[in-house]
Amino acid sequence: QLDLVRFLSELGRDGKPLSADLQQAIAHSQMHGPAEFPVTKEPLVANHWPNASRPVNRDRLYDFYTKQAEYFRIQHHVPRLLAQFPGLDGGTQGHWGNQNEAVWADGRWNDAVLGSVQGGVFHADGTTVARGVCVRLGDRGELSTCFNPDTLTYDAVWSGGFVNFDSVRHGFVSGVRMVGQLVPHPKQSAPEMPFKYHGFYR
Repeated sequence: QLDLVRFLSELGRDGKPLSADLQQAIAHSQMHGPAEFPVTKEPLVANHWPNASRPVNRDRLYDFYTKQAEYFRIQHHVPRLLAQFPGLDGGTQGHWGNQNEAVWADGRWNDAVLGSVQGGVFHADGTTVARGVCVRLGDRGELSTCFNPDTLTYDAVWSGGFVNFDSVRHGFVSGVRMVGQLVPHPKQSAPEMPFKYHGFYR
């Protein structure tokens, strides 16, 4: 039927073309994809999104479906297919949005004075302690050690430094890493009997 209407419209009637409304309706019926509309980023009500102007949100699309509905509600002919939400950042930034690993890289934690105790996931030359309690020993930090509260053992002893952090995601991803050289120490075994760890105290 649409092809017939199109054929007749091309022929015209009494030398006059079809009305603009009918031509628009025919055009919409022949669309093979979703209808587009002018997308704006800003939220409709700024108070509902107080952080919309923050740098991390600079590419975010707000109120997409509401804007789409308002736009097509006032059109004379509503298309058969509307576009889906393209994503928080308009479908142009992927999973990361406008952020990436370089944005989150920050090694300033290594500039902090860590003191004599630092806890975290500890890594040292093949040794990983999930809940490591790293302690700096001596008046000048001559030695450092990592205590494992799950086994009540000291799993590493080293000299030449304490610990540092990777710059990836502000240092919160890779745990704490030994700085220095491992020092041989007697290997210890976990207690055979059940125990209860009460934490550490200065």
